[in-house]
Amino acid sequence: SGNSNTVSYEDIFKTVDLILENQAEKTLAKILNMLDKTHYLQILAFLQTSFLKLLQIKLYSREYPTSEIARIVGQTEGVTYINQKKIQNISLDKLVEIKQNLSIIEYKLKTGEYKDPMLAFERLLLGGRLC
Repeated sequence: SGNSNTVSYEDIFKTVDLILENQAEKTLAKILNMLDKTHYLQILAFLQTSFLKLLQIKLYSREYPTSEIARIVGQTEGVTYINQKKIQNISLDKLVEIKQNLSIIEYKLKTGEYKDPMLAFERLLLGGRLC
């Protein structure tokens, strides 16, 4: 997983898993660790992309086979299958909410409404109202 000064894909995937599992404290610890190595906007961008793909997989799973979904979202069939399993018991509404909240905190950080990235992540994960 590369040297210790870069954020690995493993870090991002683990963070996504922790968010899906509602493990707020562990997620925040993971993000804090990643903030030592990379800019918060990069972390947000990775999370945005990951959750967009999960959302697409959830939607497409209603009517398309895994092989077709994999092609649409640009993942291997194996990765898509693993992702389908991960979000099997997570509602579409919940995925939409996470994705929206990521967009809101990114916007508020970029506009300076939120000054502290860690506080923004805490609000995201601990269910505070974001807007």
